[in-house]
Amino acid sequence: MTTTTAVVDTGLDRPPHRLARRIGWGSMTVLSLAVGAYAIFLVATGFRFVPASVSGNGFPTALGLRTHIAAAGLSLVAGPFQFLRPLRRRFPVAHHGIGAVYIVAALVGGTAAGLIALFTTGGTVAGVGFLAGAVAWLTCTIVALVAVKRRDFLAHQRWMIRSWAIAFGAVTLRLYLPGAMAAGFEFAQVYPYVAWLCWVPNLLVAQLFVRRARGAADF
Repeated sequence: MTTTTAVVDTGLDRPPHRLARRIGWGSMTVLSLAVGAYAIFLVATGFRFVPASVSGNGFPTALGLRTHIAAAGLSLVAGPFQFLRPLRRRFPVAHHGIGAVYIVAALVGGTAAGLIALFTTGGTVAGVGFLAGAVAWLTCTIVALVAVKRRDFLAHQRWMIRSWAIAFGAVTLRLYLPGAMAAGFEFAQVYPYVAWLCWVPNLLVAQLFVRRARGAADF
């Protein structure tokens, strides 16, 4: 007599659909490179084309904003490529180099963002939102750096995913603001909310992705 046991597939042990992950990564990469290239353009042209809505904030000097634009732009260009498994396996030196560029850019860009955050003319709520985002970005990046120094590569990758999700807030900020104004809202109405919405949901999605991936979360 043979007995069989039914196996119920809950889906919890299956990795996220690889095609969906690649499409998501590809879309984020295109957007990230576009905004990063725009930042590099601003740097290359001597910051002459920085929008008045940005340069018009009450920053003590232009140095903080310019440093943030340059470093954050570089982090957006380097960030997506850290998670490519073929790059890491076949060209580990390139992977380490790109990761080092990203970490330095994130630390410099996050520090500059934190220093200028409260000088925004968008109000206290917006200023605190940007400051909290800068602190979260720095924290995730530093923890990722400590993890790789300890050779805890899985923890390093997970914290780098969180770090880049926050860096990607520079992209979602530029998606939410035009979308909100196209919907009929005034800039001053939505800016305090966007200062939080541009990075908090990103971090939550990154956390969900990391938890579902269980193991390595490469693309």
